[in-house]
Parts: sequence; C-alpha cells; structure tokens
Amino acid sequence: MKLADAQGYDPAKLPGSNVRRLRLEAGVTLADFAKEAKRQGLKWGPGRVSDLEGGRVEAKLDTLLAVAQVLANLTGRPVTLPELFEGDPRAEFLGGEPVQPSEQTDATPTEVVRRNGWPDLASAAAELGVTEDQVAPVLLAYEETGLVDQRAAKALGLSVLELTCHTVALWGHNFEAERDRLAGPNAHAARQGEVTRQLRQQVQDRLDHN
Repeated sequence: MKLADAQGYDPAKLPGSNVRRLRLEAGVTLADFAKEAKRQGLKWGPGRVSDLEGGRVEAKLDTLLAVAQVLANLTGRPVTLPELFEGDPRAEFLGGEPVQPSEQTDATPTEVVRRNGWPDLASAAAELGVTEDQVAPVLLAYEETGLVDQRAAKALGLSVLELTCHTVALWGHNFEAERDRLAGPNAHAARQGEVTRQLRQQVQDRLDHN
C-alpha cells in the first residue's frame, strides 16, 4: 500500500480502542491493567488507562511497547504492535517480533524504588518516613492500591501513599487487601462498608498517637 492511502486515521485513538478491545476480551479490569502498568514503569491509575483507551494519551513508541507488555502479561500470550493498530492500513508496516509475556520475577528493592520515581532506597526512606527495609513493602503495596484505598485516603485527609505507609505498618499490606481479608471473598456491600469504617478508625487511632 501507499502511505497516502492511510490518510484520515488518528494514530492516538486507534491504539486506545484496540487496547480496550483486547483488555475486555481477556476479562481484565481497568484496575488490574493499571496495577500491571505500574510494574512496567507507567505511573497510571485506572483513570489514565481509560484516557489511553479514549485516545487521550499520546501514542509514543515507548508507551505502546509498555502497553503491549502489560497486555501480554495479563493475557498470557504474545501481543504485536500491529494488533494495537488494527483497522489502520499502516499496521502492515510495523511487522516484527511480538512482545512476549515476561516472567513475573520478584523485583529488587532498588528496582521497586526506581520505578516509583526515587533514585535509591535512602531517598525513598527519607521522604516516606520509614526505614530502608520498609520501603519496598510500602511501595509494592502502593502499586496494588485502587479505588478503595483512594476513598479511604480522602476520608482520612491523606494521600494514597501516606495511607499505604500506615496500612503496611498496621497490617503488612494496603487498605483494600485488609478490607477484603476481613470481609471475606463474597462479602456484600454492607459488610464491606462496616469493615471499611473499622479499618479507617484503626488508621485514625494510629494517626492520633503519632
């Protein structure tokens, strides 16, 4: 084909719509996509994933490669860049090797710190107000946070990261994980709300005593 034949396609919106299609086909939620995106170096929450799918995120190559890795890891199959541009005649020019699912190996504390924006453990520990040994558990728990943590943090007047520092000290993981553990896997909304209030009070008690 000639490049002139491909005029009229929006290179920002087409990948987003295909990401949404592939995500939904795999039964992956926005929250789960965002968690895996953080592991791949994209500091995204569910809202940013939605922006990508709506064509509101610039489709840079580095971003697309990271997104392909996210999809490969979540679906467990290779993902090609042409899949992200399906429907665009220019996709045939991309070709090449697919992005393979990566092994989910444990990252080192330094790797966890760097992908969250700090140069080293000491800098992260100083800013978070925790020991260097506590930095990686806090940031790993933070990477798993979602809407439940955001709402709890807002109710307590904290940032999500500040809340996570407290919840890791109290329970060893984030707010949502502790709520789900106590409420049970099939808890109804009333039970979840009851547990949420109890946990918020525990965090508030800790704040009051610090």
